[in-house]
Amino acid sequence: MKISIVTPVFNEEKSMASYCKAIFSLDYDISDFEVVIVDDGSGDSTVKLLKEFWKNSKIKLKIISLGKNSGRSIARLKGSKAAKYNDILFLDARCEIFPDALKVIKKIDYSPINPLVLQKKNNIFDLFFYILRRAFYKKNFGENFAQQYINEKNFDTMAKGTTMFFCDKKLFLESQPQNINSKNNSDDTALLANIVRKKPILATPLVRCYYNTRGSFIQNIRHIFNRGPKFIDYYYRPSKKHFWLINLVFILILLVIYRISSREISVSDILSGLVFMDVSLALYVARGLKDFFIFLFFFPVFLSVFMLGIIKGVFLKLFNKL
Repeated sequence: MKISIVTPVFNEEKSMASYCKAIFSLDYDISDFEVVIVDDGSGDSTVKLLKEFWKNSKIKLKIISLGKNSGRSIARLKGSKAAKYNDILFLDARCEIFPDALKVIKKIDYSPINPLVLQKKNNIFDLFFYILRRAFYKKNFGENFAQQYINEKNFDTMAKGTTMFFCDKKLFLESQPQNINSKNNSDDTALLANIVRKKPILATPLVRCYYNTRGSFIQNIRHIFNRGPKFIDYYYRPSKKHFWLINLVFILILLVIYRISSREISVSDILSGLVFMDVSLALYVARGLKDFFIFLFFFPVFLSVFMLGIIKGVFLKLFNKL
């Protein structure tokens, strides 16, 4: 099996060393795979570092420059069209692919595949998202992840994504969402939803990579805020249970604002209730004192930012901007 690894990059100079090291460690015949890097208008030293790391490598490398930042979906599409081989492994620049990944993909002999993405725990943000995903996905998380197929019936309840995703070129191109030009669109979710309408996705823990979370507080805040409109674009529709849950949350928020304005309750009462909820959740998900304090601090911050993104998304949806 010949495989093209396609990776969009945008200002990923800090990720290049670990990304390249993992690629160079792949246990696979170098004549049977290539790497296609799509530079999505980086303004840092991403491409320079990439070329420097690649100097002594015999692995085939193709670099495509888009000139300006067009978004990951556009970059991924350009990379897939430029890929030499029909079997494509999409891989995020923040990933460290396991050495046996391509061999296992070849052995499985199935497409599409949603591999297991393991959370690195190098910094405090890694730890927070590890705790959050462990609590949210439970049995379908990390080492407990059981191999199964993602289909239309279980699609909304399954952990999925394109951080690392294997798919044949024809199926990928045929499944493109209608509008991938807007950075607020749910590009990844819509793509995967289109794919499962044609063929189930095999979610397997046998193909693996590590994922490195963004290293700064501002980068994570920006990323989480931008997830809000994307979430709304796909899930805020009457056929999805999230639609009614989001509406219920908005009604509760309006009710609280009304009760505060009418002086039925005070701001301090609301804050006390929120603190109690935060402490209770932290106690529930924590598996130690460190987990407790990390979750206690970051959860209300990131949840607030995500809710602001949700509000932005709803307004964009109402005014047909999504």
